[in-house]
Order: sequence, then structure tokens, then C-alpha cells
Amino acid sequence: MKKKLLSILLVLSLMLALVPAAFAAGDVSAELESDGTTLTFSGSGVATADCWNGDWTAVTHIALGFEIRGVAEDVLARCVNLVSFETIKGSWYLRTYNGGLISEDSKQMLAAPNRCTAYEIPDLVQTVKTGAFRYCQGLTAVTFPASLVTIEAQAFTSCLSLTAAALPDGLKTIGEHAFAGCAALTSVLIPKSVTSIGEGAFAGCTALTAIDYSGTEAEWAQLTKGENALPEGVTVNFNAPIHHYGFWKGTYPSCTTEGQRTRTCKDDGCGYTEKMTLPARGHYFDGGRVTTPPTETTTGVRTYTCKTYGCNATYTEEIPKLAPQVPVSERFDDVDPDGWAYEDIQYCVDHELMNGVGGRSFAPGRVMTRAQMVQVLYNIEGEPAVTGETPFTDLTSDWYQNAVLWAYQTGVVAGTGDGSTFSPDDPVTREQTAVILMEYADRVLGKYHPSEYDRLFPYQDRADISDYARTAMNWAVNHNLFSGVPGPGGLYLKPQSDATREQMAVILAQFCRELNVWNEPIPLV
Repeated sequence: MKKKLLSILLVLSLMLALVPAAFAAGDVSAELESDGTTLTFSGSGVATADCWNGDWTAVTHIALGFEIRGVAEDVLARCVNLVSFETIKGSWYLRTYNGGLISEDSKQMLAAPNRCTAYEIPDLVQTVKTGAFRYCQGLTAVTFPASLVTIEAQAFTSCLSLTAAALPDGLKTIGEHAFAGCAALTSVLIPKSVTSIGEGAFAGCTALTAIDYSGTEAEWAQLTKGENALPEGVTVNFNAPIHHYGFWKGTYPSCTTEGQRTRTCKDDGCGYTEKMTLPARGHYFDGGRVTTPPTETTTGVRTYTCKTYGCNATYTEEIPKLAPQVPVSERFDDVDPDGWAYEDIQYCVDHELMNGVGGRSFAPGRVMTRAQMVQVLYNIEGEPAVTGETPFTDLTSDWYQNAVLWAYQTGVVAGTGDGSTFSPDDPVTREQTAVILMEYADRVLGKYHPSEYDRLFPYQDRADISDYARTAMNWAVNHNLFSGVPGPGGLYLKPQSDATREQMAVILAQFCRELNVWNEPIPLV
């Protein structure tokens, strides 16, 4: 009776120890989307935040920036309805698998989403890290890969619905309190390859009356067992048969359909097949982009796309009609109705890509800054909601903060100098314009197609183009974004010259038409 009481006290003290504390964010920032369902972490380091800052119970997805190294205890404790983790493409440290989080090399299982009910730990995983499944109270079934070597402390603590744990041959270590508090656990298979079972590994598993062990009684006696490793009264069945499985096969779950997975025992004459049904993950929609701009007579459309890999499901919202358009020559005193850029200025103003600079001035001859350039592209996208931070130390004005953050997170811009500055107030040069538009066409629109030919040869100053911008300038000329300026001996691109606002209006209007940015129907000829 005394041992049983001690076991219960151990579990209670463990649960108290798991109450999360507030963490300092350090170099990582956390932002909760306006709808409360997506929590985004940006910066460099472990994703952590003040665990009592706001209500995270509605969070279903956690988005992790490419320099995030892991997710801390406080985050998992609060996001009780988490369906999946999402990592930015090209993440340096992390990958996702069926909504769970694993290391980039696939050797460590880091965290499972709290709402998972069945989980297949992927092949190649060698270690289930501390607390990886700790808050998965609805988890009923989990399968382990043949590659598994270590289950760390508290890995499955308080998985209240877990009924069975068939541990694989080759496993060596079961950490302290690894399955503590798994009250529904009735079936456990431990392979003889295990060399140690930590203190309280199965403490509080009140339904567990017997375990199966694939070794002999003598081998069991040699196994290192911590204090209260098993609940009092649990018997051990020796020489239990154990399967040696091959890799999983079958279908993975999508946003809307379950995954059906199977693996077969490789032992001679066995052929036993284990089956696993993985639940659908649900959609994870982005902030939406304008796919049909509104006009004076027609409403527009904003399209939201599921960000889950391989899904691309969409839904749409209506954008109200625009107010009646006014000729730009009537709105601005400095726009010549007979000027060479008039129609394109009108196009940019009508589509809310560019506005005046104050009063009744458009300032067509004034240079355009890097921040203004990025804001234009952000306008095209319909100013989607953004969260997080940039590494830039020189962003001092509020009006361009969201645009620069969006451009940085999408890869449209990468900064200036050593990458720590953006130079928002510097004039954007013609070659910088080409680079930014090319990256936007590639990374956001998915409409980048490199030219097969050298389009720069006819221009007298092609040698003045910076090495980093040559591909972009060739692409821009191919799409007629730059037609050249007459000069001695022929045409000049003037790649290092600052782009004026009227030049930018012409470039942007041509860009939108040439790449059919809003996917407007192509008229039949």
C-alpha cells in the first residue's frame, strides 16, 4: 500500500512540475493571427512566449519561421486544440510529418499536435524527445519505427487515452516517467534490447496489470529499472513474440481524407500486417490575395488558399465595387493628359497600386523609394495580414512596416549590405526594380519563366548591370518592362539610374498586364 501511495504522489508531483511557467521570448517573436487560429513564430531560436499572454485555446496551427529550432513547453501546454505544425519551406532545423514536428535530419520526434488521435512516428526517427506527446490526451494509438533507440523522459506523460504501446526491437532506453499517467494503458510490449527503464516510467498506469517482455526472466533481472518503474502488482510475461516490421506503405492523410497505412512483419513465415488510420488534418488557409480586382461596375474577389503541402484548396470572398474613377489629370495638377506615361499612371491609380504624394500632386518625376516599391506589391496582394519581425534595423516609419515584413517573409526582398538593413528611403534603381519584380513573380505569383535568349545584347550599357541583377534584367527586358532609352550609338538600359514614379507606373502597368497578375480571362481572338 505504501508503494502504491508513493507511486500516486510521484505522478502528482510530476503533474505539478509540468505546470508551464512564463518564458522570455529572446530573439523569437510570437504573433496570434486576428482569427485566433494561427500562432506564428519568427526570428531565431526556440519558439516560446509568455504562456498566459492571451487565449491560445483556439489555436489550431502553429507556423514556424525558417530559423526556429524547436517549440518550448509553454506553447504546447496552452495550444490544447493544435492540429498541426507548419514550417516555412527551406527551414534550417525542422520538418513536419503528419502535422507533427521532427528534426530536419528526421532522427528526432520533437512534438506531436495536441489534437492527434492516432500517430505514426516516421521511419528513421531514433529518439522521441522529452515531452513530445505529453499533451496529446486524445491519443489512442501510436506506432513506433524499427529505427527507434531512445524514448526520453516524459515523452508520453498523461496520454490519457493511449491503450497500447508495442515498443520495437532495437529500443534501448525508456526514460523517466516516459508513460506516467497513461491511465488507459492496458498492453505494453518491451523488447529485450531495452537496457534501462527510468524511474516511474509507467507510474500511474492504473489499468496496466501485465506487460509482455521478449526476453527471458534472467534477462529481465539484468535490466536496469528505476524506482517505481512499473506500477505495483504488474506481472511480466517472458519470451513474448515480437514483430520486426518493414517500412510503412499506403496513403498519407490530406486535409479532407484519412490516411491508410500498413506495414508487414519481415520475419520468416509471419506475414502479420499492422494497419494504421491517420485522421484528416483540416485546412490551413493563408491571408488571401486579390485574384479579381473590383471595378466601378463589378465586385472583386479575394481568394484564400490552403497552405498545407499538396492541398491548394481555395475559398473566396467578395470585394465591394470601387468608387467612381476620376481621370488622374483632374485629380493631380502635375499629370499631363498628353504625357507619355498618362495611361499607365491612370492604370496604377485605378488599381490602387500608386497614389498621390499629398495635396493634388502625383510627382511623376520624383524618384521612387525602396519602401514605396515594396508597398506597391503589397497593395497588389490586397495587403494580407502579417505577423513576425524582420532582421532590418532601419525601419523607422509605420506606413511601410507590414509591406516590408511581407516582402521579407515571402522572399521578395533580402535586405541591403550585410542583410541587416533595408534602406527604405533610398531610391530604388532600375536594376533593383527588375530583381524585386522577378522575385515577386517567382515566389508569390508562381509566374516566373526565365528567358532562353540573351535580351541584353542590343543595349550599349549592358556591362553596367550588376552581376546579381543580370538574370532579372534579362527577364525584365524579355517581358518588355524596360524598352531602353535612346542615346549615342543605340539604346541604354541605365540599370544604376533611379526609377522615377512615372517610369515605375509604366513598368508596373506592363508587369500586371504581361503576367496577368489578377488572372483575368484572356479574350478570344
